[in-house]
Amino acid sequence: MAAVLDLAEDAQWYAVEAQKYRSSIRDGLLDADKGLFRDSSGSKHYATGVNALALCYGLFERAEIGKAVSYLEETPWESSTLLTMHVLQALLRHGKTEAAYHMLSADTERGWGVMIKKGYGTMWEGFSDIESHSHAWNAYPARIFAEYLVGICCVEPGFARVKLKPCFPDQLNHLEAIVNTPQGKLSAKWDRGAFGTKLYLEVPYGVNVDVYMPAQSGDYAFIKTVPAGIHVITVTTS
Repeated sequence: MAAVLDLAEDAQWYAVEAQKYRSSIRDGLLDADKGLFRDSSGSKHYATGVNALALCYGLFERAEIGKAVSYLEETPWESSTLLTMHVLQALLRHGKTEAAYHMLSADTERGWGVMIKKGYGTMWEGFSDIESHSHAWNAYPARIFAEYLVGICCVEPGFARVKLKPCFPDQLNHLEAIVNTPQGKLSAKWDRGAFGTKLYLEVPYGVNVDVYMPAQSGDYAFIKTVPAGIHVITVTTS
């Protein structure tokens, strides 16, 4: 924030302090042999939520990330509602769409699907049916769907520029979302068929959207930048 406000001296101070904290956390909690962060000093437990936090906040070195992401993907779901948000974000940021969607759609033992299956119209405080049933903050999967699965991500202040980088779970062929921006409503949806995928965008004045789609390399490829208006983009399956 200091950098955005052109407070160069403050920005430099915060950067130095952030590096100090990062080094201290790594020194105190990282198990170098396992390549994972402990829950606390002296702990022998490596919670997925703790390591998801470490991934989201850049505590892993580049060479350590792959192992940590695999750990999140392969370890049984144990996180609380609060830390599950970071697990989902970490999985989706690192291409593990199926693992993330499995958690989002689970409706047997734990998850938001259980709440829906039982007929509740509100979100519970936790995944067990023993706590408050009115905790709006636990509805964050709505944001996960909009920001990661539909792929609407703000990259400049005030949504002046948006990155559209959708994820495509195998179980879904259609998804859409509307995000309220200072310039107006930005809507995006995708439909996937046998011969390709169609993206539909309605972009308010003052917003530019950089569109990306999955590439054969496993990464994303830039398609085009679209300005305000209504757009339909067809990506043919090769």
